[in-house]
Amino acid sequence: SSGFVRTYPGTGSQDNCDPDYDPRLRSWYASAAAAPRNVVFVIDRSGSMSGTRWSLTREAVNAAIDTLTHLDYAGIVVFADRGNTRSHGNLMLKMNEEGRTELKDFLSGILPTGQTNFEAGFELAFELIDRSRDATLSGGGDASNECH
Repeated sequence: SSGFVRTYPGTGSQDNCDPDYDPRLRSWYASAAAAPRNVVFVIDRSGSMSGTRWSLTREAVNAAIDTLTHLDYAGIVVFADRGNTRSHGNLMLKMNEEGRTELKDFLSGILPTGQTNFEAGFELAFELIDRSRDATLSGGGDASNECH
């Protein structure tokens, strides 16, 4: 078969390419490829997540946060047993630079502990979604009341 492939704009020698570069992980790609999103990360932080599992989970969530744009809203719920289940705050945050940093800082301060209680995590996640939706509809006092 014959043919050719053209890359525009040209990238020059393939030897200079960063093997870790993936445009799908860039916010400019994500904002062009998807509509504005409301995202709640529901994360198991029970004792079984300690060690490599926890570091890989944090790395994956941080990478996902980096793909969110200023049009998106997000929150984090970490769960274990009822006493160790909590969310970042009462409302989802706008994913500008400040919001992304705030969620990453929250996650970096969490350590695995306790038993797994999925019910507590999902209850809190749905409460976070409901509060954020209600604040948006009523024009409540957080950044979440902006049109999106």
